This record gives sequence, structure tokens and C-alpha cells, in this order.
Amino acid sequence: MKRFCRTSLLSILALLCTLAVSACDGKADDGKTDEITITVTFRVDAATHATVEVKAGAAMPADPQKEGFTFVGWFLDEAELTQAFTSFTGITANVTVYAKWAPAGEGTPDAITVTFMADGATHATVEVKAGAAMPADPQKEGYTFAGWFLDNVTFSESFLNLTGITANVTVYAKWTIKAEEPLLVYTLINDGTAYEVTIRSGAAADAGEVVIPSLHEGKPVVSIGDNAFYGSALTGITLPNGIIRIGSNAFAYCASLSGITIPSSVTDIDDSAFSGCTSLSVTWNYNPDLTARSFTQLVKTVIIPDGVKNIGEWAFRDCGALANITIPSGVLSIGAVAFAGCSALTSITLPDSVLSIGDKAFEGCNALTSITLGNGVTQIGSDVFANCVKLTDITIPGSVSSIGYNDFYGFT
Repeated sequence: MKRFCRTSLLSILALLCTLAVSACDGKADDGKTDEITITVTFRVDAATHATVEVKAGAAMPADPQKEGFTFVGWFLDEAELTQAFTSFTGITANVTVYAKWAPAGEGTPDAITVTFMADGATHATVEVKAGAAMPADPQKEGYTFAGWFLDNVTFSESFLNLTGITANVTVYAKWTIKAEEPLLVYTLINDGTAYEVTIRSGAAADAGEVVIPSLHEGKPVVSIGDNAFYGSALTGITLPNGIIRIGSNAFAYCASLSGITIPSSVTDIDDSAFSGCTSLSVTWNYNPDLTARSFTQLVKTVIIPDGVKNIGEWAFRDCGALANITIPSGVLSIGAVAFAGCSALTSITLPDSVLSIGDKAFEGCNALTSITLGNGVTQIGSDVFANCVKLTDITIPGSVSSIGYNDFYGFT
């Protein structure tokens, strides 16, 4: 009987222990864990200045103040104050940091600094402390700044910020050669079949001598854009045969531009294309589809290519600088007012191929002293030589069958 009771009691105790352990295990497995808070305590002269919880967005506290002293920074070692604390990065346990002071006016002789070197010269020196920032990027003509690096031989280890700096360090600027920007800008026109050209914005002072290519990326360059070289330092320009249009103000106020040749392909010169070009002399490869109205006072030389059959009406009206011109054999007609007002023109010879001369073709050419008419002329319009005050004689060939009125008005 005694043995049975003792055995039963032991069984009951074992059962109770089992239940107790199960209860403890159940509590541990209920899914709840205690959150760990990590803090940094900022101490100033044995007093707590601030306590900051380390978490996303945490910021360093405001610098403390102490009369007669300058705050140097926060440090991890209270005794020596040599291990700087500058950010919360990498903090995994509670930590206490201590304020370091320097007497006001004495600077911070023990401060940690970063020296930024660019091409052998000091670009900036920055003291590592709360609120310190990287210096502005250096500049070097013809180069692009590629960053700061800890070595100036291989430039393999970059230096990105002031975080974690615990000792003085020198870093070095790395440079890459700046890719030269093209002077000319090409814009697709005519449904993407051709290009118009202008100078790059901001490059007016770099213009100098410019050669316009006939092709760009396999497509023809056919237009000089509006204001293309306006006010630039352009000193010379070569236009390819194939240019069709010269836009408004394209070369306006290019004061250093002394000469330009207009190719025979040009059929459209817009308003004020050469306005203000005080030194410019124009050589024009004549195209019957174009008159000189856009550059009348600038044309000093005209080249009429073989194959031209007609000199159009008003073609060279008021070209006051045009002193001489050669009309090639093959030209059949001189249009009305074609050379009127060419006040510098002194002589002209018309080949035998010319059949007709339009009204007022040479009116007001007051420097003209000699004109030779070819033996093929049959029609001379009215006022053709009116007010050519220096023209004293002219031979009318026997081929002429019709002559207008007032042709020799103003003769002396």
C-alpha cells in the first residue's frame, strides 16, 4: 500500500512538470518578440545634451554652446577625444558620445580635415564635423570633372562623402577630356530628305572659317537657316553647290565676314540675309531664278556660268559695287532693269548671241563709258541707256530692227 502511493505521487509530479514546460514553450511560440531600441546619447560636460534613437531619418542634434569655447565635434572616447563620431551609419548597439571643446579664438588644432587637391594645387580644405559639406566641383578648361579619389595614380578608389573619416586625408581630382561639341547643327527638313544648317547656340564667338558640307549623314545640305550665323565672329564661309536657300538674317551683322561666294544652286535669299555685313564682298554665280535684291550693295563680282540663256528682270538692280561683268556667249536676252543703277559699272560687252535688251536695262549706270552691242541684237527697249551720263557714244548694229524711246535720255 505504501509503495503504491509513493509511485502514484511521483507520476503526478512528472505530469505537472510536463504541463509546466509545455506552457512555457507555448508562451515562447506565440509569435511575439521584444523590439530592440538602439540609442546614441550625446554628453556635454557630464550632462546629457540629447538622446537620439537610431532609425531611418534620424538626425544629429544641434551643436551645443559653451561660453568662451568653440564646439569641435562629437567623439567616441571620453578620455582622449580622438575618435570622431559624425553619423549614425553602422551603429548596432547603444553608444555614448562626448562633446569636445576648444577655447574660442584658438581654432581647432586637433580637428580632422580633408584636403581636396586639383592638379597639384589645394582646391579646398574641409573640417570633418557635423554639417560639413563637400566642396564645389573644380573647373578645368577642356576637361570634365570625374570625381574625387584617394589615390592620384590609378584613381581606383573614389571618395564620395565625409562620413566615417577619423583621420586627416588628402583626395585628388580626376579629369576626363571633354568631348568637343560640333560647331554646326543640322536639322532635318523637307520630310526628312535634306538638312538645314545653323551654328550651335553659344558658339558665335568660335565661328571663324566655316565650310558647309554638301552632304550630312548621306543627305544633302540645302538650306542655311534663319539667323544661322547672326552676329557671329565668322571670318569666311564656303557654301557648296546644292544650297538652295539662305534664310533671313542668316549672316546679318557678321562684321568680320569679308567674302562669300553664292553658288548657282541658290534660288532663294530671304530678307536681311546680309544686313550689317559692313566688310562683305559677294561673288555670285548667277542663277536666273534669283535676283540680287537681298545683297545689292554687296555684290562686287558676278560670274554668269555657261548655259545661262537669259539675264532676268531686275537681276542686278542697284548693285552699286559691281564694277565689271562678263556676259558669256549663249545668253539670248537681257531683262528689263537688269543692270539699272549699277553705278560702278564702267564698261560692258554683249556677245553676238544676245537678241534683245529689255526696258531700262542699263538706266542710271552713271559710270558707264563704254558699251559694245553684239551683231545679233534685233530689239532694244525703251530708256535702256537713260541717264548713263558718261556714255558719249554707242554703235547700234545693223541687225537692230526695233528700238524704243528715250534710250539716250540724259546723254551729254
